Amino acid sequence: MLQTLSIRDFVIVDTLNLDFEQGFTVLTGETGAGKSILIDALSLAIGARGEGGVIRAGCEKAEISASFYIAKLDELKAWMQENEIPNDDNQLLCRRVIYADGRSRAFINGQPATIQQLRDVGEFLVDIYSQNAHHSLLKLATQREIFDSYCNLTELAQQTAAQFKHWQTLHQRRLEMEQNASKYADELAELRDKVRELKQLGFAAEEWESLQQEHSRLANGASLLSGCEQCRELLAEADISALRQLSTAQSKLQSLRDYDAGLDEALSTLDSAIIQIEETDRFINRYLQRAELDPERLAEVESRIQSIHGIARKYRVRPEELSELLTAWQARMAELEDVATDGA
Repeated sequence: MLQTLSIRDFVIVDTLNLDFEQGFTVLTGETGAGKSILIDALSLAIGARGEGGVIRAGCEKAEISASFYIAKLDELKAWMQENEIPNDDNQLLCRRVIYADGRSRAFINGQPATIQQLRDVGEFLVDIYSQNAHHSLLKLATQREIFDSYCNLTELAQQTAAQFKHWQTLHQRRLEMEQNASKYADELAELRDKVRELKQLGFAAEEWESLQQEHSRLANGASLLSGCEQCRELLAEADISALRQLSTAQSKLQSLRDYDAGLDEALSTLDSAIIQIEETDRFINRYLQRAELDPERLAEVESRIQSIHGIARKYRVRPEELSELLTAWQARMAELEDVATDGA
């Protein structure tokens, strides 16, 4: 339903704002009163061809806006969604700006649009009849819509159209299957070989990160052992280790505290530091007891990594993407197997 029509600097109109109520509206007036100007302005708002000659004398541009209430126009709302045009509370605003040099700009709900998009929107909104004009009532599609609406068959017609579209999709799929049966069979055989190869690899997505971490630990085993031994020396074993130095400082502070209790906080912090160093030393000691050089396991891990890398290079993906690739191939296999079953 047309709600408002706003015109500015169009032909002889300076500024005009019209509000329309629900129901039947008639514009009357003598010949030359300007009725056709309103119709022409509305036509431009929904995509009619415009020229610079429609600009009011002395002005640079003309602006026309028409707003519509579209709550019941489901097809139009579907078109808007398809064209990524926002639906503002079932309100649609078509705006057209025409410049004196003939240039033109269009907007739908404030979003820049093409003139063709305005025309497409206008097909859902307005029928403008004039002498000898082509009426939409003469279109078979319009007649069918009116008949369906009168018989309360609109919903059934939409369901039938959806089922027919689904049938067309299945029919096209069957034609493609018949035309490409040999091609699909070759693709299916190739996919089966590829899937078999990846399954034999037995790769899981979480395995790759685990392998990388294990390889780093095994390959640097000697450095880890020697480094941890050095840390133990620095922390607790050497004559001038951190623990010995802190213990000396602790004894000194305890004796000084007898003169000033204000040193309690420093002494408490030092006590905590000593405890943490002792815990760190014990942790490193336990780590050293468990750690060992394992060249055989290192060789196994490196062999596994090389196998995974080889398959990944073969199919031009990253190693961590192999699981996704297998899933995609299996889905395609299932699709082709369904096609083969349907064909049989």
